Amino acid sequence: MNALAIVGLSPSDAALVVDFFRRLEDAYKELDLSSQIDLKLSPQEVLPGLVRVTDLLRDEADQEDRRDIHPRFSLDGRFRHLKWSLLLSRMYPGGQSEPLVVFGNVQGHPDYLPGPPHEHLVIEVKTCDPRIWESVRSFGARKVHVEQVRTYIRMTGRSTGLLVYENRATLDVWPFVLHKEEKDG
Repeated sequence: MNALAIVGLSPSDAALVVDFFRRLEDAYKELDLSSQIDLKLSPQEVLPGLVRVTDLLRDEADQEDRRDIHPRFSLDGRFRHLKWSLLLSRMYPGGQSEPLVVFGNVQGHPDYLPGPPHEHLVIEVKTCDPRIWESVRSFGARKVHVEQVRTYIRMTGRSTGLLVYENRATLDVWPFVLHKEEKDG
């Protein structure tokens, strides 16, 4: 992917997006267990120390006494959270996963604050259903998420945010680059 081929982004933002995708690809390769087992599973299906989410969901759905908890929301969200924590720590080593940030009487937990040489970044990941994904890809990041990331940027004193959306159905990913000084039009 040529950084200059990303329409609508400045060259520096395009380079940041290309770098993000290269790091993501490398992190997925690092987490791939298919070489260690006979089954050919993608890293989206298996991570170190975890069983396949689809197996967990099937097992959970088969248990009659657990019908009060919807397995997709109780298991899948935690799995995706752990997956992104592992991926980001490999993509940007030396950073902090979900650190508490406080500014006055406001506090929050950005998903990831990379360490040097990427200490200018704040990374927040949002997973969404296909309908929301299409809206985000067509019209841009949701305003509430943009404000959340900009708040984290201000609270941490960093200059740039990556607001990353993941489509739950396809695992497609798209990052939006946000800057401290940008104003919505």
